[in-house]
Amino acid sequence: MITPMVKYTFLLLKSEQETFLTKLGELGVVDVTTSMWQPNEQQQRMLSTMSEYDSTLLKLKNIKIVNKNDDIFNDAAEPYDTAEKAVQACSELSALCDKLQGEINKEEREREELEVWGDFDAKLIEKLKEEGVDVRFFCVPNKMFDSEWEKTLPLVKVAQKEDKTYFVTVGCNVDCEEAVQLKMPEGSAADKERLIAELKSRLTEAKKGLARAVASSALIEEARKELKMELSHSKVVSTAGSVVDGAVTMIEGWVPKPRRASVDEAFESSDVIVFSSEPTLEDNPPILLKNNKFARLCEMISALYSMPGYRELDLTPFFAPFFVLFVGVCFGDLGYAIVTFIGALVAYFVMRKNDFARQVGALVMWCSFAAMIMGFLTGTFFGLDLRTFKIFDGFPFLGQMDMFTFALAVGIIQIVYAMFVNVYARIKYMGFKYAVSPLGWALAIVASVAAYLLPDLGVPFGFDSPVYMALMALFVVMNIFFSSPGKNIFVNFGSGLWGLYNNVTGLLGDVLSYIRLFALGLSSGIIAGVFNDLAVSMSGDVPVLKYVIMLIILLIGHGINLFMSAISSFVHPLRLTFVEFYKNAGFEGGGRPYEPYDVKKK
Repeated sequence: MITPMVKYTFLLLKSEQETFLTKLGELGVVDVTTSMWQPNEQQQRMLSTMSEYDSTLLKLKNIKIVNKNDDIFNDAAEPYDTAEKAVQACSELSALCDKLQGEINKEEREREELEVWGDFDAKLIEKLKEEGVDVRFFCVPNKMFDSEWEKTLPLVKVAQKEDKTYFVTVGCNVDCEEAVQLKMPEGSAADKERLIAELKSRLTEAKKGLARAVASSALIEEARKELKMELSHSKVVSTAGSVVDGAVTMIEGWVPKPRRASVDEAFESSDVIVFSSEPTLEDNPPILLKNNKFARLCEMISALYSMPGYRELDLTPFFAPFFVLFVGVCFGDLGYAIVTFIGALVAYFVMRKNDFARQVGALVMWCSFAAMIMGFLTGTFFGLDLRTFKIFDGFPFLGQMDMFTFALAVGIIQIVYAMFVNVYARIKYMGFKYAVSPLGWALAIVASVAAYLLPDLGVPFGFDSPVYMALMALFVVMNIFFSSPGKNIFVNFGSGLWGLYNNVTGLLGDVLSYIRLFALGLSSGIIAGVFNDLAVSMSGDVPVLKYVIMLIILLIGHGINLFMSAISSFVHPLRLTFVEFYKNAGFEGGGRPYEPYDVKKK
């Protein structure tokens, strides 16, 4: 749910502005309105510096990951004195490291090319050339090299590598079209080795400086935090309104209704004049979500799309059970679910200081628990069919057609549920007349489903029933003639008819989208079974080696399948939530998160 907000307006003397903002920052509950803020030159520099801090922190994190096995980065490097020095060092030294590494790679390739010529003095060859002695370097395919050349020509065979022969001639050429004259080497392999050693030494020194920058990550984060508070303070000051010829400052903000008492008490006996009021239709209050423990886990999911508007329902508690169920259906394997549950459980207790990691771990545990139930009901355990085990004889496992029907049924249920959520939201925030049209459409679907199912139960309510036809006529009238409340009948009829057409054509596509639940759950088990068959058929007959190969194939195969299943089990329920459910629930979004002014000035 969305926490109700109270609008506050503060009037104070301009001379008391800094004292007031200090007190406001200590309270840390007022979201100050800065909607008209246009950054000045100083604030633009702050934003630019914060962006530089962010990019540097990301770069340092990647550097630490890439060099995790490098002893230079594993040692306790001494951080820089200031964040500015660390940022500058990161920028300069990372570029230098990339440049030196590129040069090292280039020199190593050239060294490999020179190794065939051995250790020689390039200056001596240049001196011979100046004296008129023409020394040429050749390579030729091995089968084209004529051993008679060594007897009849001033030629020296230097090396034979792979499929080529390398040789040197003095003052002559060879009569062979396949022989390729090479450019005279500018140095020997030994020269390149000395240059590579020098470059590596410089690279090591640069990495030591870069390691100090990595060790300064906490310093940069603290500097960014302080700069953010300074920017927040500057933003509030620059957007504060002025009245009475600039002598009085006016500041507006929003406070969650449960926290308004602290604000009232703080300024009760001060010289600040305080006005409070309920938000109007023209206001855009910030959004603070308040949900139970289970729904709170899915707030990170809803945040991927958009915050709800202030006069909208927070759909998180409404879609949370469906999302967890959908992940369980898509995962579709009991064994995989047990693995992810154990992994999430370990992460939950190991990362006690990371609230976000614990939240992710808790959500994964819920999803894994749902996957365990669905995996058991479908009889799949690491690709094995539980129906083949005698212990489960007689258990009513769900077949493929059962899962297909289940996917369609749960799709219809969620769509209709979303429609009734939309009806409830319209009644709550807009009035009953705005809910008549979606209510008629939702009831028409419910009546049609009932007309399909009830005759099999002996209830005389089918598609040819007069009661059904009368109800459908009523629901169609509700849907068409109340589509645009407040407008004339012709506008209502036209827009309602167009809306009915869109609803009818879109409903089939929405329902069919839920088939992906069945398809993904089925494919996960089938692919797991394929890896099991491959492990058995490709393991050979050697007694001990057979089981080693089988284990390797199983670990690699099931690891790949588990990874792919985890991705698809997250992405596709996300798509069903944000497209089918959000659309039918009438979600618009566009709200901004509640960000209280919380600046502790030193």
